[in-house]
Amino acid sequence: MKPLRTAREAALQVLFQQSFQESRSGQELFNAFADNFEFDNQTRDYDLYLVNGVLENESSINGRIESLSDNWSIDRIAMIDKILLQLGIFELCFSDQTPTPPKICMSDIIDLAKKYSSQESKNFINGILDQIFNQESSAN
Repeated sequence: MKPLRTAREAALQVLFQQSFQESRSGQELFNAFADNFEFDNQTRDYDLYLVNGVLENESSINGRIESLSDNWSIDRIAMIDKILLQLGIFELCFSDQTPTPPKICMSDIIDLAKKYSSQESKNFINGILDQIFNQESSAN
């Protein structure tokens, strides 16, 4: 598996764990998670970058999700789907060091949705990320 794809999947798992242990920092959760898996340095660094980036920008990211989720508040979105959206939106809108083209990032997030969520969720996530991508593309 590619290092950045692996980092995205690991970040999903760390952020999911964080949703149940909010009192622990992203760094603490990352360390506990990473102690149980072997990652190369690029994967570890990018995983931690994603976790911290999502946590630091969570309010802004969630605002974007809500603005594009017709008739859905952020609390109604399944936790795994929300985290996948947060990861994708962070990389598309907030990251200054995303090392892959936006479409590859989006494809990885959709593949993770296929693996960890439902067909309906995959379509929902794809729709939101597509809107974000189009907004970002027209802004630049």
